[in-house]
Amino acid sequence: MPHPDDLLTASDAARLLEMSRDNVLRLIRRGVLPVAAKTAGARAINLLRRAEVVALAERRREARP
Repeated sequence: MPHPDDLLTASDAARLLEMSRDNVLRLIRRGVLPVAAKTAGARAINLLRRAEVVALAERRREARP
């Protein structure tokens, strides 16, 4: 069973949110999804907490007509 503190990539989050990876990256830039950690290196990867992604998915579902 997934743990709420599991870290997800933007691609993982995109699958949970049913949107594109680019849209997830936009949400990160706008501060809607907080970055929990970043990998080191020139091509750093944003890591997101599963609980934050799931909470956003629930808010999006509730907002749908």
